[in-house]
Amino acid sequence: MELTKKERLLIYIGVVVIFLLSVLSHNLYKWTNYNDFIGIFTPTNESIFQHLKIIIYPTIFYYLITYLIFNRKYEIAANKWFLSALITIVVTSLVVISMYYTFHYGFEIESMFVDISSLVIGLIGSSLICAHIYRFKENIKLSYIASLILIIAIAVLTSYYDVNPSHVDLFYDHQNHTYERVTE
Repeated sequence: MELTKKERLLIYIGVVVIFLLSVLSHNLYKWTNYNDFIGIFTPTNESIFQHLKIIIYPTIFYYLITYLIFNRKYEIAANKWFLSALITIVVTSLVVISMYYTFHYGFEIESMFVDISSLVIGLIGSSLICAHIYRFKENIKLSYIASLILIIAIAVLTSYYDVNPSHVDLFYDHQNHTYERVTE
């Protein structure tokens, strides 16, 4: 199945929508007076792990809602669509983590510009990979159920480690000197 103009457009719009949802969710926990439920889906401290939530949950939201709204109209291939969501989560997370550690420890640079750029680079890179899969991989054998199971596993593990953070640098909030949720 060839990538239609509509599917390509939805993938590229996803970059903008996921970015905007990510920016919005960055401070949502604080704006809701440290609401525990909101904290499941948004960063609760300044650790790199907590910032992965601004990739994971907006991506899940965008791809699921878009599929539910446009599937019948555009006949979106579920196996490729949910694989695209999985790729977006994994690739963008890897880019954000890699750039953070490279700049933070390699060059001793802490910069909001670098952090935001890593999110944008990850989202653009993952969208190009997704478009490539649609365009050139006719017979993707991975079922949409497998992609959904992996996405759900990532979300469940994210929620688990939110409440039970490991005591490694990925989970450490260097700004507030804690592994735990910040509540003020």
